Amino acid sequence: MNEDWEEPFFGCLNDLGSCLVVGLVPCGAPVVQALAVKGVTHDSILVPFALYVFLFSIGAAYNRSQIRNYYNFKVEFITDCCTHCFCSPCAVCQEYREVKFRNKRQ
Repeated sequence: MNEDWEEPFFGCLNDLGSCLVVGLVPCGAPVVQALAVKGVTHDSILVPFALYVFLFSIGAAYNRSQIRNYYNFKVEFITDCCTHCFCSPCAVCQEYREVKFRNKRQ
């Protein structure tokens, strides 16, 4: 559990497309985060999408914890709740980039 995010929190220029979707498309953030979770769990996007939409920062933090668990990152649920409460678009983009780029290397 000594790994951490390889993608920077404010690294939108690394994948501008996902950042534009998150920032400009209605319901873009829940869809992009659900796709990131699907990239590690290989389950449907419906549950992560619903968690984000109906529970916002708590649901989004739970989704982020699934990514953290998959990559053996240190789980910081309270920090993730605060991160999604105050800067959810940046967190969603970071999660999506992390999963996308790690899956490309495999």
